[in-house]
Amino acid sequence: MRFTLAALRRLARRRPAPDAATPRRPIAAALCAAALLAALGGGDAQADRAADNAFTNAREAFRSGRADLLDRHAAKLAGNVLEPYTDYWRLRMRIDNVEPATVDAFLRRMEGQYLGDRMRHDWTRLLAKRGDWPGLIGAARSIRQPDADIPCLVAQAQLALGDLAGLGDSRALWSSGNTLSDACEALFDQLRERGLIDAAALHKRRLLALDSGDAKLLSRLGGQDWAVDAGRIHRANDKPDALLDALKTSGKPDAALLVAILRKARLEPLPAWDALQAVRTHLSPIDQRWLSGRLAFYAARQHLPQSLQWFAQADPALLADEDWAWQARLALRRGDWPAVLQHIERMSREAQNEPAWRFWRARALQAGGRDAEASPLLIALAGEPTFYGLLAGEALGPSIGEPQRDYTPTAADIRLIAERPGFARGLALHRLGFDFEASREWSWGVTELSDEQLVAGAELARREGWFERSIWTAERTRKVHNYALRYPTPFAEQIRGRASHHTVDPALLYGLIRQESRFNANATSVAGARGLMQVMPTTATWLAKKLGMSKPGDKALGDPSTNVQLGSAYVRHLLDTLEQSPVLVAAGYNAGPRRAQRWRDQKPLDGAVYAETIPILETRDYVKKVLANATVYGRQFGTGALSLKDRLGIIPARASVAEWQPILSDNKDLREP
Repeated sequence: MRFTLAALRRLARRRPAPDAATPRRPIAAALCAAALLAALGGGDAQADRAADNAFTNAREAFRSGRADLLDRHAAKLAGNVLEPYTDYWRLRMRIDNVEPATVDAFLRRMEGQYLGDRMRHDWTRLLAKRGDWPGLIGAARSIRQPDADIPCLVAQAQLALGDLAGLGDSRALWSSGNTLSDACEALFDQLRERGLIDAAALHKRRLLALDSGDAKLLSRLGGQDWAVDAGRIHRANDKPDALLDALKTSGKPDAALLVAILRKARLEPLPAWDALQAVRTHLSPIDQRWLSGRLAFYAARQHLPQSLQWFAQADPALLADEDWAWQARLALRRGDWPAVLQHIERMSREAQNEPAWRFWRARALQAGGRDAEASPLLIALAGEPTFYGLLAGEALGPSIGEPQRDYTPTAADIRLIAERPGFARGLALHRLGFDFEASREWSWGVTELSDEQLVAGAELARREGWFERSIWTAERTRKVHNYALRYPTPFAEQIRGRASHHTVDPALLYGLIRQESRFNANATSVAGARGLMQVMPTTATWLAKKLGMSKPGDKALGDPSTNVQLGSAYVRHLLDTLEQSPVLVAAGYNAGPRRAQRWRDQKPLDGAVYAETIPILETRDYVKKVLANATVYGRQFGTGALSLKDRLGIIPARASVAEWQPILSDNKDLREP
C-alpha cells in the first residue's frame, strides 16, 4: 500500500510495548519506514499532528452533519492511510442525491473491506426507502456481516415481490420478547396483516414480551386475555411489590400484574409463586403452564429445590434450552447423573453441542459406566486452553489428541501484515484512540488469513501495545499457535512484585487481568471501574485507607503500579474471606463476595459444578475464563503441577442458612440472584 510521510514517521517512531515475554526491539516495518524517511530527508512531528487533527476534525464534522467542514478537513488527508474514511463520510452525507455509479465506484475500491460493507448497508437502506425492491435484494446479497435490520428489509422486498419462500429467516426473529428494529417490526405488521403469523405465534410473542417487561412491544401486539397499560407496565418493572400488594383487591390480572409477578420472581421466586396462585384461575391453561415454567426457571437460578415441582407443572413443549440447562445444573448440584443426562438430551442439538454440555454429558455417561461413549466426547474437547478443554484433557491424561505446532513470525511476515489495508487503518485508528472503528477494521483484516498470518498479526498488535487485538487475533488460530501471544505477560514488574508482596499466585493475577482489561491500562467500564484490574473508585478508596495510602484519583487508578497495588490487595482480601478458593475469589471479584458466598451449597460442592451453576451468565463465563487463564499462566511460569481441577478444588458448604438469602443490588448490571 502507499504510505504518506506522516504515516511513515509514525511507524518509524513506534516502539514495542513493554512485555516480559519478548525482547525490546522495533518492528521490521518501522526500520524500513525509518530508512525510507532518511532517504526522503526526514521530516518533523508537526505534519503528523496536522494529519491527526484533520482526521479528528473531519470525524467530528461528519458526526455533527457539517458537510462544509468535512470537505475542508478531508482535503488535508489526500493520500493518507485513513483517507477512505473521509471518502465514506462525504458519500454517506450526500447519499440521498448521489449517483449509483459513484456508489459503485466506492464499493469496487473498498471491495472486501469494512467501509465497503458499511456503504452496502447504507445503500440497501436507501433502496428500501425508495421502494426499489429488486435493487435492494441485489445490494444486500453482497453484505458480508449484515446488521439486524437487513434480513427484515430483504424480507420486506421479497414480500413486496410476492416471493414468500425466503421469509423463513425473518420469521425466526419473531420469537423475541423485545422490540426489534423498525424494519423488523414493520415487516411483522405486514406478515400479521396477511395472515402469515398465526394466533399461536402471536400469543407466544406476547408471553415473551411479558417476561422481558417490554411495554412498547406489549402495546404493539395488543392484549388478548389481559389488558395492556404501558404506564402500569413501567411501574411493574420498577416497583413490582407496589402492584403485588394490591393483588387481593384486583380481579382478572392485566399485563402489568403478570409483568410484576415475573419481575418479582427474578429475585424472590417464592412470593412470586404465591402471587401466581392467587390469579391462576383467571388464566388460560397455556398461560398457567408457561408462567409455571418461567417461575421454575427463576427458582432454579436461585438453586431452590421448589423448582423441581414447578417445572413439573409446566408444559415440556413450552420449555426452552435455558430451562433444560438449569434443570441439568440443579441435577449437577444434587449429584443426580441420570437426571443430568436426561435434561441434556432434551436440549436442542445446537445446545447439546456447546462445550459445557458435551463435557457434562461425558461425565454423566462415565458415572453410568458408559466410558466407551464418554471418551470420544472428551477427546474432541481436549487440546484447547478453554475451561472444558483443559478439564477434558486432564481427565484423559497426557498424549491425547494431535500435537499442536507453535509458530514465531518472521520480520517479513509482520511487515506483510502491516501493509494490509485493514491492519494499517486499524493501527492508525487505535493510535488516535478510536478503538471502536479500529477493532472493526482489524476484525475485517483477519478474514481468511492463515494461522501463520494470524500469529503475525497478533505479534504486530502486541508490539503496538494493543493487547486486546493481539489476544483476540492469536485466539483465532486453528492448528498453528503461539501461546505467548494468547497469554502475554506485560507489566511483569508491577504484577509479579505485588503478587509476591501479597502472597498471591501471579498466575491468578494474570488470569484476572487478562479477563478484566486485556492489559489495557486505560480501560474504563460503563460502571466506572478503571485500569488493568478494573478497580471501582469506591473499592479503591476503601483499600487505600486500609493500606495507609492517600485516596487515589482517576489518574492514579489508571497508573499500572497503583492499580495493581490496589487490585492485588483486594484479591488478597478475597482469598482471606473466601476460604482461599480461587473459584470463589473470581466469582467475588466479578459479582461481589456476598454473591460468591450465597451461591455455595448446603454441602461441599465440586468447584467445576459450582462454576457451571453460577446464576449470572456474565459471572459464570468470567469465572471459567479466569480459572482457565490461571492454569495456562501457571504452566508458563513453571507451576504447571497445579491442574485446573486442583485449582477448582472443593467448595465448602455454606456456613449458615442466612447466606442463602437473596441479595438485592442497586447495580442494574447485576440485578440478578
